[in-house]
Amino acid sequence: LPFNSKEEAEQTMELIKQNGGKLFLDKQKSVGTPIEKTVESKEAHHLLLSNLSRIDSETGKTFQRKNGNSASISPYIQENPSPLQFQKITSPYPERWNVVYEIASREPIIPKELKET
Repeated sequence: LPFNSKEEAEQTMELIKQNGGKLFLDKQKSVGTPIEKTVESKEAHHLLLSNLSRIDSETGKTFQRKNGNSASISPYIQENPSPLQFQKITSPYPERWNVVYEIASREPIIPKELKET
């Protein structure tokens, strides 16, 4: 199915909808027993921050998973803190700020397996 551009993807998805794509998916049998878990927003926030930083946001110590609880954005892309490089530039408002810095741009590091996907 064509997904080479946003327009092609939208057309393809519309075609799938028109030809009963949702009905097809609804008829598929699931494998195994569905798992349902309820997490309150405070706990979800704590898990996400702690997993991303690897520091427990409540204790300040190294984060340890409890009862298998964890949260992440992606198995490939992690929002970990990293150093920033600043470079001095000419101020757009010299009368207000005589010294101005901008963050130097750099190419993102994309894992090989993500590039292949």
